[in-house]
Amino acid sequence: MNLAVDDNARAVQVMTPVSTEALAVSGTAASAATRNTTTQVVRIICNQPCFYSLTGTATTSSVYLPADTIEYVKCASSDTLSIILAAGSGTAYISECI
Repeated sequence: MNLAVDDNARAVQVMTPVSTEALAVSGTAASAATRNTTTQVVRIICNQPCFYSLTGTATTSSVYLPADTIEYVKCASSDTLSIILAAGSGTAYISECI
């Protein structure tokens, strides 16, 4: 894999988003759509504080993600991304990256 380089010829880690899903989220866990089998990284951002899991249904004990924070997560094709809010409702954006 060749990394992009900056003006000083230093490697810059970048990924290209190829699709994005807007997922309505609330106090009930929601699961993202099935990803492309070649996707190894997803970018998650939510407009509300949330919790996410790749290995089952998310709970408020899962990984915490503050509102409007971008998280890049390595994933396997068998993983299912699940997101839940502690309260209220919002939108999570899940982008597949290559």
